[in-house]
Amino acid sequence: MLCPFAPDMLPTDPLVRTLLALVQFPPVLAENGVDVADEADIRIAAAVTATRLSGGVSVQSTLPAQAELFPQSIRFALQVRRDLTILLPDPPSAPAPAVQILICNIMRTSVGTRTSKTVLIPLGHGIEVKSRDSSAIAAAMGGREILRRVHQTEGEFRRTASYLGGKGALVGAIVAAVSPILGDGNGAFVDLMCGSGVVAGAAAESWPTYASDALSFCRLLASTRGGGMTVVRAAQLLAEIRPEYERHRERLSVPLSRLLATEAQLLHGDSSGDLVEEYADFVATTPTFPDGRPSGDWDPVSMVNSAKDRTVSAGTHCLFTAYFANIYFGVQQCVDLDSLRFATASLRPGQERDWCLGVLVATASRVSTTYGGHFAQPIETSARRLSRSRKLRLMERRSRPVWREYEARFKAIARDSERIEFDVEGIEGPWRTALDALRFAPNDSVVVYVDPPYTREEHSRYYHVLETLVRYDYPSAQGSGRVPNKTKGERFATEFFTRKRERVEAILSSIVQQVLDGGHSCLLSYSTTGKARLSRVIEGVASRVTYKLSLFAVPHVHIGHGGASPRQVQEYLVRFDPTSSRPTDA
Repeated sequence: MLCPFAPDMLPTDPLVRTLLALVQFPPVLAENGVDVADEADIRIAAAVTATRLSGGVSVQSTLPAQAELFPQSIRFALQVRRDLTILLPDPPSAPAPAVQILICNIMRTSVGTRTSKTVLIPLGHGIEVKSRDSSAIAAAMGGREILRRVHQTEGEFRRTASYLGGKGALVGAIVAAVSPILGDGNGAFVDLMCGSGVVAGAAAESWPTYASDALSFCRLLASTRGGGMTVVRAAQLLAEIRPEYERHRERLSVPLSRLLATEAQLLHGDSSGDLVEEYADFVATTPTFPDGRPSGDWDPVSMVNSAKDRTVSAGTHCLFTAYFANIYFGVQQCVDLDSLRFATASLRPGQERDWCLGVLVATASRVSTTYGGHFAQPIETSARRLSRSRKLRLMERRSRPVWREYEARFKAIARDSERIEFDVEGIEGPWRTALDALRFAPNDSVVVYVDPPYTREEHSRYYHVLETLVRYDYPSAQGSGRVPNKTKGERFATEFFTRKRERVEAILSSIVQQVLDGGHSCLLSYSTTGKARLSRVIEGVASRVTYKLSLFAVPHVHIGHGGASPRQVQEYLVRFDPTSSRPTDA
């Protein structure tokens, strides 16, 4: 791998170079300098090198002035790993705004000075600038090019959908933990419970990658984080599905014409007080399955029953409009999502259709109005009880055009996919099914990454809307959240949904054991907030099989859903490497 900086952007600031070494940004700080074209830049790079060690950073310098600065920056960089916010030196010694943005993006933590009016906060799509100084915001905007060139794969592609327990902030540590096993492009990485696929996407930059999950939409999201798509092919697919989308959209809009006209008038008219209240009334009276009464020509119950009986007018998809209109999406948004789902179904089965459907899942997640990013229940059971500001936010979000979001997201994801070396191949879950399906040569280096649920929260309930978008099977709709019935087998029943700690510990030990029995390494993610006791899991594995153990601890800020306050936790990465010997019975 080459230095991600162009020669004219090579960082000479000791603080930045130390941070880069600490987070293992490869060859910028290699022992022999940086591979760049200009001889002068090579001399600059070789004059001060920092090599990452397990206990910190080793510094070598032939420039006395640089050497004097480095010890201070090393102490500072090590301190950063324990703090939630990087406190830089006060002006005029503070780094330039562009450098501060660079530090914020690399370290993925807030950046400011002790007396600063400006704080930089890392977000999924970039950097948020909070400041009372307009010039600081303008300077931060000027750092966009640096951000783009240093972290090319950050942005739209990295956050395809909101997901509880996502590991976006920990991918660097995860990749570092498996690199000694997989090396440079050898072996394979298996994400056994892939969720949003963020870890699988990071692994696909370096190794052949496989992603599994019990939920279909998770496997599709993971596939869109890998290689295999180009901007040119994405544009061709968009052109191919758009006529089908528009024809279906026109057909489904006929019985909904009155509701759509009312919604358009409310969402795009003058947001006066009366109009906002009228919109709240409109939301409250929109009929949906399973108990909504007809409104004009629109009868959601009849449409769903006809769809289940396959007697609905040929080729009409109406699930989202019937189930979720003015619950998680606007009426027009539901019509558009149904129409896009119909258009993707018209494609030939295979990887490209999976890509189109995966982007649709990401789009639905993006335009939805949800409670804490999930679909367990709507934002508010009665829109009339929302404050005026929340009603306005609801109206703004539901006025977002779905096709525009889908098109922009598809192109952005495809653009990033061109830079990913390996595809992400989906494997059907749950975990037992996936492990049985793994087929690797005996000498292959394989790491199976396991990121289990930490609590009893069921993702099949929290993300039933996205799973239903993929399965499109017209399930039952229970409660205000329109959740499918688990007892009827309409959504996945996880074995982690238990109050017994010992049961969770036994499951985790069993997973690790089966991975080791297959001759593979297992990397287990867990947290101090998890239900299981990690020590008991390790003991459970030791009673069944011998292994070599490596433990990594990563400070992390857990952000709960539903308005819960962020809290400092410890994330653990436990790597179990197989050995040839097995324990003997006493």
